[in-house]
Amino acid sequence: MSKDKILILGGTGFLGRYFTRALSNVATIHTTQKSHEATSQKIVESRFNKDKLEEIGKFVEEQNCRVVINCVALTEIEKCERQPELAYWLNSELPGYLSSVTRKIGAKFIHFSTDAVFDGTQSLVSEKEEPSPISVYGMSKFLGENMVMEKNDKSLVVRVNFFGRHPNSQSLFDYFYHNLLMAKEIHGFADVFFTPLYAGHLVEATMNLISLNENGLFHIVGDERISKYEFGVLVGEVFGFSTEFIHRKSIKDSVFSNYRSTDLSLSNLKYKSLGAKLPTIREGLSDLKAKMH
Repeated sequence: MSKDKILILGGTGFLGRYFTRALSNVATIHTTQKSHEATSQKIVESRFNKDKLEEIGKFVEEQNCRVVINCVALTEIEKCERQPELAYWLNSELPGYLSSVTRKIGAKFIHFSTDAVFDGTQSLVSEKEEPSPISVYGMSKFLGENMVMEKNDKSLVVRVNFFGRHPNSQSLFDYFYHNLLMAKEIHGFADVFFTPLYAGHLVEATMNLISLNENGLFHIVGDERISKYEFGVLVGEVFGFSTEFIHRKSIKDSVFSNYRSTDLSLSNLKYKSLGAKLPTIREGLSDLKAKMH
């Protein structure tokens, strides 16, 4: 793709930073906050005001990009419960509007959703299963999926569960890494399962879908269904930390149990049917380790 033909919305957030690092030479990076990224990157600042939709549309049009990757979202489950109006704006209404804008200008729209659209009663769920969210976060993301596809059926909606380093707050990887680094006693849920994929590998898989001009719904997640506890043990093993400090815990003993699914595992067979392969969790952690040193 030629220079400045990709627009990354939310390009300085958790997932957005991974896209920014991979595509900085060919992308315009949008942020809603002051950025300290390298000046060699084309960064544009714009706050998205729900009362000024036309300004948002004009902003996207002015970037003159053929691919728009949306990494803007409210992903903190507890914050979504406390501020449902904000959750539905960022996770549902805004993506729907952005999708309509991309249809108008003839751009490809890529939107990210979540495994939290399911209630956790099934394992390795495929794209064919009907979502049944139990949290405001999950409901807002499911509604967002529908609004995106209704506004532009050529869009690409990708359900994900990824790990990596978070620039501003503590991700699951950060929680295990920093505590194990300091040899602190920590807990991992042994009864919460997921299929995580390293964020860097998620970027590669997404770009593969774009190059294949795919649209519709895809699960881009890892091959391995493991517990949060097992993930912590893998972090310890790959980074050379003692895993004796990690203890098993049940989510039933947690205040989060009412609105968190216990099985978040998704099937990635639809994506792999395209002939693609996805690295293992251990390989993802190894890549992350190499980039941290």
